[in-house]
Amino acid sequence: MTPNFEFNIAAWSAWIPGLYMEENWAQLENIGPKSSDEKIQLTEMPMMQRRRLKDTGRMVFRVALNVLKDQQLPSDIHLIFSSRHGDAANTLSLFQELEAEALVSPAKFSMSVHNAIAGVFSIFQKNKAPHTAISAGAESFQAALLEAVTLLSESCQHKVLLVYYDAPLPDFYEVSENKETQAIALLIERKQTAKVGGKQMIASAADNEPTKKNSLKSFIRFLSNATEEWHWRVGNLSWTVKYSDD
Repeated sequence: MTPNFEFNIAAWSAWIPGLYMEENWAQLENIGPKSSDEKIQLTEMPMMQRRRLKDTGRMVFRVALNVLKDQQLPSDIHLIFSSRHGDAANTLSLFQELEAEALVSPAKFSMSVHNAIAGVFSIFQKNKAPHTAISAGAESFQAALLEAVTLLSESCQHKVLLVYYDAPLPDFYEVSENKETQAIALLIERKQTAKVGGKQMIASAADNEPTKKNSLKSFIRFLSNATEEWHWRVGNLSWTVKYSDD
């Protein structure tokens, strides 16, 4: 039996250098990587918590807090954080300090694990519920979306917050992949019987070829109504996401 998942995206926010708050997200697929020296503001956070976050963490918090603004959510909402490499620059700097036989900062070490940003976010939100941290290579965003919709389908959860982020690896690694800094937060909820806002969607297994381009950019264009469907793959299974007619 082919699985189908119906869900609603109640709110979303994305951040790409030079394009944050971009009004014309529909043209995003045609825009190449950009750099930005913009300092992301997080005035909602106490200074001591804010100081623990580097640029990647600030980007994650910004999109997540944008989504949660004015939302009436339970304090135990399930969190799904996904990233291909996490904050690799921070981890590399730890290795370099060890190589130089220097003292390693305990604070920096605590932020080097893959679920560190999710942990800081749950502390800031006073959320004691479990959270999920995902790393699935080039399919990390797709895997997180599948995790979210299956969680809503098979558990008592009514809403989940999904945050995906990634940044280029430091030059030390000498790889050509993942040249863009990007983040998105999605507040995903079970399908509502009455449309009260948001975007009603259905995800179903399909034989369509997934997009060959940046999956996050193509998904943002889909959210912006620039395309009618979004095709993606997790493992050997292809999926199609489209707007529901109900």
